[in-house]
Amino acid sequence: SLAVLLPGLFRQASANVVTAVAGVFLVWPLCCLRSMSSLHHTSMIAFFLALFLVSAVSIRALEYLAEEEVEHCEWQLVNWSSDIFSAVPLFSFCFICHLNVIPFYRECLSE
Repeated sequence: SLAVLLPGLFRQASANVVTAVAGVFLVWPLCCLRSMSSLHHTSMIAFFLALFLVSAVSIRALEYLAEEEVEHCEWQLVNWSSDIFSAVPLFSFCFICHLNVIPFYRECLSE
């Protein structure tokens, strides 16, 4: 949340309050736009932030590998524990949302 990223600014606020404020002042105005084409600037910002995140994680991983001596470890393709099933609701939700994008877009075009 924003409280983790900017601790000096949100020192007294809890993570729930910061998330609610960000939702009201950032997400809600974007939801009230009349056309989806108005979001093209937001999509570009999201794309560049995703590139930034990938590069930051990659650089941090390389720094970690340079600092630490990495011992030989066994890699598992799949960890077959009971915790793997906790991700099933997330994947189901994402898949259903993915299927609803095109009908939603057509509905927005007809108005």
